[in-house]
Amino acid sequence: FFSVSVLCVIAVLVNLCHLSPWGMPIWLKVPIIPFELTAPSLGLLLVFRTNTSFGRWAEGRRLFGRSLNRCHDICRQGLTCFPDKPALKAQLLRYMKAFPYTLKVHVRGGNGGCENDENLVEDVCKILKPNELQMLLDSEHRPRHLLQVMTEIIAVADPPPAALISLNQHLSSLSDVVGGCERILRTPIPLSYTRLTARFLTLWLLVLPLALAEEFLMLGVTIWATIPSVAFIGFLLLGIEEVGVQIEEPFSILPLERMAKGCTRNIDALEKQQERIMSIIEIDEDPISTTSAPSRSHSHQIANNNTSSPSPVLSNAST
Repeated sequence: FFSVSVLCVIAVLVNLCHLSPWGMPIWLKVPIIPFELTAPSLGLLLVFRTNTSFGRWAEGRRLFGRSLNRCHDICRQGLTCFPDKPALKAQLLRYMKAFPYTLKVHVRGGNGGCENDENLVEDVCKILKPNELQMLLDSEHRPRHLLQVMTEIIAVADPPPAALISLNQHLSSLSDVVGGCERILRTPIPLSYTRLTARFLTLWLLVLPLALAEEFLMLGVTIWATIPSVAFIGFLLLGIEEVGVQIEEPFSILPLERMAKGCTRNIDALEKQQERIMSIIEIDEDPISTTSAPSRSHSHQIANNNTSSPSPVLSNAST
């Protein structure tokens, strides 16, 4: 709104110059043709800028959502594959709950970031044990530290080979997510492109009142129509530019904290429902035993028949 107000003030000054006894100086009279020629170029710059920023926002949202899905998959398989190892199962769940919060602080921290170690401690102090939290804070790369610890937990638990392969694939997917988030974080839109768009738009809007005033006078429209026209055009174009700037860094505006809390609630629900789920899994042994008994007697009868009547080939060979 400040930029739009500045444009309105410029439009008022232009109108006062036109209405003054001396009139508008000849060197300040700008035709509308240059604006008609440059408007498509300005529109393309704004569209490319906004599309690039939205692409970064959408990719950041997909990556963080993928990490939550992989966390759910690892917890689901861990609850099933570690039935006789409650300590390892509980530790795996703790680290899975802490991973979204750690990734959130990782992508929002650093120089000029909006979160730091205090936010991480506040988020995971009730999830990890004190020694686990201290080791996390001392690590150089915290998300990958959690992935390494979870890899060791799975290796010590020694699940079945198929489950081991699947769990390691999910951990590798989480590692890819961390790399993708860091790529967005460390490769912003080129500064030259951003500056060109901002300078082009600023110069275009600052000179626009001069051209509109001349055009309205030629059309016989009141010169005061310049003010709402400039305000409307400036509000639209500056708004598009501002949207592109805001969504350029997706992790600062995405609701990562709410998403991480949702992941924690889902993991807690899986853990609480595990015993109930096992109680409804029916293992019907009677049909199996009934079916297998005739099979065993039938096999025994066949074996007796084979013993009582030797093979004709072996009889002929002995003769």
